[in-house]
Amino acid sequence: MKCRQNWSEKCESELNLQIQREYNASLSYHVLSNYFNRDDIGLKKLVEYFEKASLEERDHANKLMNYQNLRGGLVELNNVSAIDIKLEKPDDIIEAFNIALLLEKSINESALVISRSGYTTVMDLAKLNKKAFFIPTPGQFEQEYLAKRFTEMGLVPSCKQKDFNLKKLDAVNAYEGLKAFDFKIDYTDLFSLF
Repeated sequence: MKCRQNWSEKCESELNLQIQREYNASLSYHVLSNYFNRDDIGLKKLVEYFEKASLEERDHANKLMNYQNLRGGLVELNNVSAIDIKLEKPDDIIEAFNIALLLEKSINESALVISRSGYTTVMDLAKLNKKAFFIPTPGQFEQEYLAKRFTEMGLVPSCKQKDFNLKKLDAVNAYEGLKAFDFKIDYTDLFSLF
């Protein structure tokens, strides 16, 4: 017996797609890490960099899988694979970072981000000019405050974790979304006394 909690099959399917993207990225970073760890290459800093990226993406996938299970959805991992990586000396470092850029873009191209409302997440989403829906972690007062404040400001809708369902996402279009502040400092006034 499944304990589905306001969790439609569409939510389940879309979350499974994001989980797969995260695992594909993790596996691809892992391949890059092992490439630079070969005895004929041995670039340890790149090994560490790509291994850290691999673990970060896998951590994202694990968190999404836990949430899928919490809501009564089924996690389905189909076709998890690394992207086709062909590295040849001497351009392999540049190509590796082009692959990393491609992986990050594929994850960041989502039109909407459903996430917790922590400070770092808010700043990342603002820099990416993303529309979002916040579900603060229960008991995390700063997340609850930020989610409520951004909703009151008309920037990002939010709700408590126990109240989330797919219909809530319809509200996103009525909100402005998060945007980075682009500004230039006018030093004229600052240095006018000198």
